[in-house]
Amino acid sequence: MAGGGPPAPPGRAQATARLGILAALGALRLEVDYVQPSLGEGKPPLDDLHLVMFAPEGPAPRSIAARDVRDFIVEFYKSLEQGGSAEQKRVLGSLDKGRVGLKALGAQ
Repeated sequence: MAGGGPPAPPGRAQATARLGILAALGALRLEVDYVQPSLGEGKPPLDDLHLVMFAPEGPAPRSIAARDVRDFIVEFYKSLEQGGSAEQKRVLGSLDKGRVGLKALGAQ
């Protein structure tokens, strides 16, 4: 039996499978240049992730208010003591002033 240590991080195939599950559950991708802040010491920010949301019941909206996304990003980065970071500025800079478009996961 192989020795200890933490399990290997999930690969791309697992990430793609998760996106398929989220899509089947109705998740929508926000059209924003999202950068996940560092989630701990030695863990770099990640810029190859999607920011997703689940639509309320009924037809999926085509967009949401940019201020709602902005408020979430500000609160999230602040909670991680990374408010004002270059990554946060990049995300906030990519937000349209009025609305943020939503797309089905997997749509280009």
